[in-house]
Amino acid sequence: MEPFDAAGVVIYSVQRDGQTLNFLSLVPLDDGFEKGIPGEGILGELTAEPHDIRPETFQANSLFLMFLHQTLAKFAGGFEELRRQATEIVHGELPVFDLRHDSQKDVASADALRHTIGVFEVQQQQLVRYHICPKFQIVSDRGVMRLPLWLRTKLVDEITKLTVNAIDG
Repeated sequence: MEPFDAAGVVIYSVQRDGQTLNFLSLVPLDDGFEKGIPGEGILGELTAEPHDIRPETFQANSLFLMFLHQTLAKFAGGFEELRRQATEIVHGELPVFDLRHDSQKDVASADALRHTIGVFEVQQQQLVRYHICPKFQIVSDRGVMRLPLWLRTKLVDEITKLTVNAIDG
């Protein structure tokens, strides 16, 4: 199936036991069909037709969510955007939103929490601790998550490493 416009998210349709299963992934089509996709690379499964992507028709993959948070926490210091924002905060909290959220000023509403991936504690302009946001939704009423390019690129790189390691044995 062709990619759709959700900032790098691809729909994979797979036949299993005479049934079509539809999965969302960040892994580009060519790579996915050539090398496969590890569990961490599957955002979740669509439980309805691929054109009907809503929270009610999507089952999130907890393995992907865990991998997303681990990647963000592990590589935070390497993300220039996060380091820059931390220097502006000095002490406090730095929420990491996906791009569906309209304004970083509105950080406490239910809508903001659905689009908040996690929050870093900042002390002396340094990212010191990461907390997941348990209310984050890969698919919300605003569509499929839209990760900042720096995070999406790192996630795809790390997923690719898992795939290569699995192939190499």
